Amino acid sequence: MRAVPAIRSALWSPVAANFYNVWARLEHWYTFTRIVAKAELYAGLAQLIVDTLELGEVAVVRQRVADILEYSQILQGMQLAAEELADLSEGGVMTPNVNVVTAGRSYALDNLPRILHILQDICGQGMILRWTDEYPATTARSPALGTIEAAPDSGRTGEHRPGGFALVLGAAAKSGGLPPLAHNADFPGFVAHLLGVRLGA
Repeated sequence: MRAVPAIRSALWSPVAANFYNVWARLEHWYTFTRIVAKAELYAGLAQLIVDTLELGEVAVVRQRVADILEYSQILQGMQLAAEELADLSEGGVMTPNVNVVTAGRSYALDNLPRILHILQDICGQGMILRWTDEYPATTARSPALGTIEAAPDSGRTGEHRPGGFALVLGAAAKSGGLPPLAHNADFPGFVAHLLGVRLGA
C-alpha cells in the first residue's frame, strides 16, 4: 500500500509530465510532414485542373491556384526550417525544432479546409474529364431513344459548339409545349420558359 503514493508522486513529477511532451514532438512532426506532402499534391492537382479545363487565362482562377501554391511553399519552408534548427535530444536522437513544427502544423491544419474548398471551386459545376483524341466517342445507343451519332470537328468526345443537341424529358416535352432549342443562344429563353419568368423583366 505504501507503493501507491510513490507511484502517484512519480506520475506527477516534472520528469514524467515532460515525457509526453517529448513524444508529442515526434507525433506532431509525423503529422506535419504528411500534410506537407499532401500540400505538394494539391498544388500539382490544381495545375492539372487548370490545364485540363483550359482556365489559365482566367485571372480569378490564377489567383486561387497561386493561393494553393503559396500554401505548399510555406509548409515546405517550415519543414526545412525545422530540420535546419534540429537539435539532439537527451537520448541522442536528432529532433526537429519543436517551435517551428508546432507553428507549421497549426498553420497547415487551420488553412487545409480553405485549400480543399479552392480545389473544389476551380473544378466548376461539372465533372473533370480527360478527353482522348485517339478513340473519341461518336455514337450513343439506347433502346428507348435509338442511336445518336455525332462527328466532332476537333476529334475529341466533347465540344462546345452551336450545332450540338440537348435531351429534354418530361410531360411538357411530350406535349410539344417547349420553345425551340436548336442553338446555344436559345438556352436563356428555354430556361426562362421552364422557370415561368420573362427575360429582361
